[in-house]
Amino acid sequence: MVNWSPKLQTAVSDLEVEYSEEPGTLCDIKYCVAGGSRSDFLTIATTWPETLFGDVAIAVHPQRGLE
Repeated sequence: MVNWSPKLQTAVSDLEVEYSEEPGTLCDIKYCVAGGSRSDFLTIATTWPETLFGDVAIAVHPQRGLE
């Protein structure tokens, strides 16, 4: 991730950034499972649902699987 200053139009060092915790919302997104039936879904929890349209792959831990 790059710390970008819209005012300066340049990247900013991590040392110059003041971090703060902000409240967020956890959203569930259902993805269709390729090769599955119409009722097969994989549910992903995210705080950034805006990325949905750019998602091209989902990694699943082999020991956790599709529980």
